[in-house]
Amino acid sequence: LLGQPREYPTALVESLGKLLARHGNVRAAYLTLMHDPSADPQPHLVIGLDIEGDIDAAMRETGAVAADILPGEPVDLFHVVPGDVPPFYKRA
Repeated sequence: LLGQPREYPTALVESLGKLLARHGNVRAAYLTLMHDPSADPQPHLVIGLDIEGDIDAAMRETGAVAADILPGEPVDLFHVVPGDVPPFYKRA
């Protein structure tokens, strides 16, 4: 199951927006809540990054920010190809 979190992680999104603005190769970022009850009883956040070129630094720093703001909560990161999902951050 995928959807938006009931309690939107505003602090995380604001911090990541500031971080990602410093990465010129990040075009957009996406946020969803994923729940697979057969694998985990609790849902967790998934952050997708639309990145040109080298993805390592932006992914690593995004993970570090998520770990600082949501300690102990699992957050998955993945590289996205642009699609129909609206991003929470998009470079102007």
